[in-house]
Amino acid sequence: MFIANLLETLENMSNRRTWIKTLSQPRPGLQVNSVAQPPASAPLSSSLPHRHKGSLTRQTLIKTALSMGVVIIASTGIGYFQVISRVTAQSLNQLEQYVKLRAQRERAVFTLAEDNHVILKRALLEHLKTFGDRDPKAEFDRLFARYADGSTRNRPKVFKIDQTPGVFLGKNVNIDAEMRRRIVAFYQTLSAYGPAWRNRFANTYTQIPENGMIMYMHENPWALRAPSRESFRVTDDESFQITRKEYNPERKTVWTGIYWDQVAAAWMASCVTPLDINGKHVATLGHDILIGELRDRTINDALPGTYNMIFRKDGRLVAHPELMAKITQSNGAYSIAESQDIHLRRIFDRVTQGSGNQVIDHPEYNEYLAVTTINEPGWYLVTVLPKSLLTREALVTAQLILLLGLAALLSEIVVVFVILRRQISAPLNKLVTATEDIAAGNLNTKVDVNQKNELGHLGQVFNNMTEQLKASFATLAQTNEALELRVEERTAELKYAMEAADTANKAKSEFLANMSHELRTPLNGILGYAQILQRSTGMAEKDQKGIGIINQCASHLLTLINDILDLSKIEAQKMELHSVEFHFLAFLQGVAEICRIKAEQKGINFIYQADAELPIAIQADEKRLRQVLINLLGNAIKFTDQGTVTFIVKSHKLDHPTSEGESAYQVRFQVEDTGVGIASKSIAKIFLPFEQVGSVKKQSEGTGLGLAISQKIVQMMNSTLEVQSKLGTGSTFWFDVVLLEAKEWTETSQSSYRGRIIGFSGQKRKVLIVDDHWENRSVIVNLLEPIGFELLEAEQGQEGLDKAIKFKPDLIITDIAMPVMDGYAMMQHLQQSPLLQDIAIIASSASVFESDQRKAQAAGANAFIAKPVQTNHLLDVLKTLLQLEWIYEEKPWQETNNNGQIENSTEPIVPPPSEDLLLLYELSRKGLVNDLLLELSRIEELNSKFLPFIQQLRNLAKGFKLKEIRAYLEQYL
Repeated sequence: MFIANLLETLENMSNRRTWIKTLSQPRPGLQVNSVAQPPASAPLSSSLPHRHKGSLTRQTLIKTALSMGVVIIASTGIGYFQVISRVTAQSLNQLEQYVKLRAQRERAVFTLAEDNHVILKRALLEHLKTFGDRDPKAEFDRLFARYADGSTRNRPKVFKIDQTPGVFLGKNVNIDAEMRRRIVAFYQTLSAYGPAWRNRFANTYTQIPENGMIMYMHENPWALRAPSRESFRVTDDESFQITRKEYNPERKTVWTGIYWDQVAAAWMASCVTPLDINGKHVATLGHDILIGELRDRTINDALPGTYNMIFRKDGRLVAHPELMAKITQSNGAYSIAESQDIHLRRIFDRVTQGSGNQVIDHPEYNEYLAVTTINEPGWYLVTVLPKSLLTREALVTAQLILLLGLAALLSEIVVVFVILRRQISAPLNKLVTATEDIAAGNLNTKVDVNQKNELGHLGQVFNNMTEQLKASFATLAQTNEALELRVEERTAELKYAMEAADTANKAKSEFLANMSHELRTPLNGILGYAQILQRSTGMAEKDQKGIGIINQCASHLLTLINDILDLSKIEAQKMELHSVEFHFLAFLQGVAEICRIKAEQKGINFIYQADAELPIAIQADEKRLRQVLINLLGNAIKFTDQGTVTFIVKSHKLDHPTSEGESAYQVRFQVEDTGVGIASKSIAKIFLPFEQVGSVKKQSEGTGLGLAISQKIVQMMNSTLEVQSKLGTGSTFWFDVVLLEAKEWTETSQSSYRGRIIGFSGQKRKVLIVDDHWENRSVIVNLLEPIGFELLEAEQGQEGLDKAIKFKPDLIITDIAMPVMDGYAMMQHLQQSPLLQDIAIIASSASVFESDQRKAQAAGANAFIAKPVQTNHLLDVLKTLLQLEWIYEEKPWQETNNNGQIENSTEPIVPPPSEDLLLLYELSRKGLVNDLLLELSRIEELNSKFLPFIQQLRNLAKGFKLKEIRAYLEQYL
């Protein structure tokens, strides 16, 4: 402590020069006072610390106690881990034996069911074989009869519920000789075997694909009570569907999920086996297994401190002590994957990734998972053992070791305290007292420590240092005076440099604004007339190509201007992100299609890969995000002469929503190419403005601003644009951003291009064009006059007001900067006039700064269009403000819209059979879009008449519109 006090005193008194030099921003008027040698009674510094209240003895004792404590803790830890290792091994062995015995006990009924099916299947085939070609009509008529509702059932006189099976054939079943042979054979076979199996199974039955059921169920006359409506089909049940060839090509015994049987008032699972003769599916054999007792044992019969659960391989939960209500509510179809229980989903993932019968360490939740399987129904039986149960015995042993160690520690501290207080603490207190005297300004203090050790030597060094301090104050005073002059000079230089920088920055902003305005005005004429000529139908193909080149060159020049302005906004910290809600999937598809065309023109491959779990709509700055993506993809295409450019979008939903309850996704945008690559020494420069790498030819194709602007925009999104590249192999650019999901977004359906606009419906509309440049007026006149607008021109604001009173236009398109009266003043006069205040106004200017747009809107503009004017944008704004309905030039061919639907098609929509409709509906309900698309392809191959129906569903599926799919299917169910 003495050394620390001494060093602090020296730093406060002798190192003021260093403190002054570290001033980062001197202020005008800052003064450094000279310091003279103080009198003996004056303190050297008001900021010196007070007398230190700490004790070297205490600190030494603390360090000693800590070192001994480490030994005690280490001993305690060793004992703890030895005990817990032994307890863990014993407990896991017990747990493994428990789950093995449990599996053997629970598996018996399932194995018996499958063995019964082998016997029953063989008996049925042998019985059918005995009939040969004989028609058992007499036996059939004696046992069964057609009821008034059209169905065929048992004759009540010969039906005995505990001895004979019930028979139900729907009214749509064709009863011929072959059908009678099957029904009689199944009936007689179940009469023999059903009563023998009644004690272990709820029932034994066979399902007929033609809509029939033969069931032995001794407690319920199901066949006599089955509904007679035409829509009722026993083959709609899962027990039949899973035995169809497309779902069970191996024709093996399979199991349904669990379900609540209303008749038996019990939970069941069905064991079913397909019966084929000569490749034809003639029946499905079935047992219904009661699983209520099994579930009760699973929940209630667990080892102390553990709990059990059962789930299927497909993720459906069978039994869980805390989720039985949800399982019951979903009628046994509760899916772990769709649940909100993260812990349960992690258990399912770990168990299904393993080999089955084993004990799994699950450190994520500090537990062990004992797993065994019932292979017949595909069930996992899992016992969860918290690791906290294993630590109790180990903690008792550790506590005993810790208590003994603490007792030894207290004894050692007492002995060390006595030694330190006598031999070290007393001499050090003398040194501390002397140090405090010097800090108070008494430089004549001497230290008297008469010891022949390090403390005595330290006292001598201290006395020599006090003499040197006296001589240091004179030099320090002279240094302070020189520093005061240097600080004043530096402050003046910094002030002048700041004023010069502000002046230069203001001049740059004014230059960029003027440059943008002056360049956009002629570009408005070039691009405007290029668009007008492109819409013309009377030009030769060669001329059209020439006009296209003009349009591309002018658009490229406009892009360069926009890049320079964007960089200027970023450097001035005036660029802001404007978040809007938009359709994310359509946005990505649009970006991909734009770049796909560029890639195809260059003859390289373009691949777009997007996750299936992307959010449908998001909140973000759509314009800036599109700018970054197109820039990255454009660079990849530009620097790739052969191979592939790949656009990858990945995402995962964050576990915790925002404070407003909004869902958030972390999305990665990644662009890969097989182009020329970037040398490692050049990677650090590519994000600098006007820096370009690669060949001179490639550099000439851009400004070198694209990546610099993209990096700045990505940083504004709280991310960073990353790059990996190898010269001659290719490059990969990517960035990760967190995007909020849009819940109440409005999906704007982009209508398909229907051809050239030649007019609009309704009365003729008047448009007044106010602009001091004739070429700008001419562009708009030539765009709108062929469509049918009545147009009038004015050169400045005052003339525009006068003509507006006489012409009474429906809409005014006005420039902002004009002589006599500018656009702002004219719009304000229009708003104040009772006759003209309802006229819609479009402000059009070559100035594209956001401040100008806001000012125009404040003056009364309903919309703002930047110059050069884009035809499609202008027409869209006119359609909105004037509520127009465009008339398009008719096309001689049939088109498809953006959704892929055939327009003006008169071909009727024919749905597939009801069983296919039900399957499609079930796939849409589960969200299995890929499976639904595969099923549609299968149905399409069956008959071409289903094509219109399939096309509608396929378009909805590609847009992940599951609600619309279900609503569409319900029309035909």
